[in-house]
Amino acid sequence: MWDFDKYKNKVAVISDKGQVISYGELNNRIRKIKACICDRALVAIVCTNTVPCLVFYLSCIENGMVPLMIPESVLQEHLKKYIDEYRPHYCYIPNGKEVGILDSYECVMQDQGYVLLKRKQRTEYVIHESLALLLLTSGSTGGAKAVRQSYKNIQSNANSIVQYLNLKQTERAVIYMPLCYTYSLSIIHSHLLVGASILLTEYNVLQKEFWKFFARHKATSFSGVPYTYELLRKIRFDRMHLPYLRYMTQAGGRLKECEWEYIEKYSKTHSVLFYSMYGQTEATARISYLPWQKMNKRGSVGIAVPETIVTIDEYGEIIVKGNHVCLGYAENYKDLCMGDEWHGVLHTGDIGKYDKDGYLYITGRNNRYIKMFGKRINLDEVEHQLTLHLKREVFVSAETEKILIISVEKLGHQLVDWCAKTFHLPQRAFEIIKREKIPRKSNGKVDYGKL
Repeated sequence: MWDFDKYKNKVAVISDKGQVISYGELNNRIRKIKACICDRALVAIVCTNTVPCLVFYLSCIENGMVPLMIPESVLQEHLKKYIDEYRPHYCYIPNGKEVGILDSYECVMQDQGYVLLKRKQRTEYVIHESLALLLLTSGSTGGAKAVRQSYKNIQSNANSIVQYLNLKQTERAVIYMPLCYTYSLSIIHSHLLVGASILLTEYNVLQKEFWKFFARHKATSFSGVPYTYELLRKIRFDRMHLPYLRYMTQAGGRLKECEWEYIEKYSKTHSVLFYSMYGQTEATARISYLPWQKMNKRGSVGIAVPETIVTIDEYGEIIVKGNHVCLGYAENYKDLCMGDEWHGVLHTGDIGKYDKDGYLYITGRNNRYIKMFGKRINLDEVEHQLTLHLKREVFVSAETEKILIISVEKLGHQLVDWCAKTFHLPQRAFEIIKREKIPRKSNGKVDYGKL
């Protein structure tokens, strides 16, 4: 996937713990890990923004092992569910997280705060030769459905990102979003392709340490979701002295008008390029981008990334064609033998339109996935988890930046606290509504449009 030897004397990774790793050292570490896992195996990784986790992930991709990426915030019950459904041959987990799965696994390696566990009784199943990576579609809600990404998908998308962002060896990209997030991985994949440097941190943008790390190591780019840009405005990001910042990118949903105005002004004042983008995990992160010269196209997600065709079908749905379109979905280990089900064509579930200049705008969604605070939320999964928790019928809908919990019975406000903790969203993301009657269609199904 990458030519680490080509850049062996350059810096590959700098961490907020003070670690500096060259491409040559990175390559050596990857080879050592291969000696511990010598076959094509499925490996569950509970992700942290740390050097051992990043190195282990890269080793999996380079050595033909398939990582199943799981968020660090995973609840123990959800982790056990993923293990039960996918039966990974190995688990790479932070110390303490292995509780509850040790009956099925044994420790084979300790690694800088991580443990590598090997399944005692291996379940034999076929892993398709094209399969490179599994990314959960609803990692925060406990759903086991995952996107199957191939080596070709990852390579294709990384190449297109290098091309449209004009990435060079001198880039230094800060990675603070979770490693299990396709946006983060796309930054890592593309920057390592050109011999650039990754600045890896567990700090967040509200912490002074984040910006000290950012400035000290001369970060050249910043990437974030709409909620992050909301925070940048609140902490008065425009007053910071960041002379090496070259460009900023945004994906994960539409920016609010006030954030767009703020970042547009910042971009012009500080000569920093800004790219608003559109993507999905199913398209290996990137589908389209708005060139920095076109910020007047406010609200547009721009034009297709290189080597991609984006069309609108007769129903208004956005259709994507390209080598970065994934193989399909998996829900358990039995699905890992499947090849390319989508054949390079993705029905995004988003409704869109083109303006007269050929720039794409997203106008809505036709299914039950939403993006909120930079996370992709499956409303059906939220509804299912609530029903199990309450042991009564509840329904979930959504409006702008709000998940609505609807019932014919009165629900206590403490449920909001439970939802915030379970789904890793702020309390203000939830609202409880009592209805006298649940609207239904003629076939008896709930009419979510009227809910």
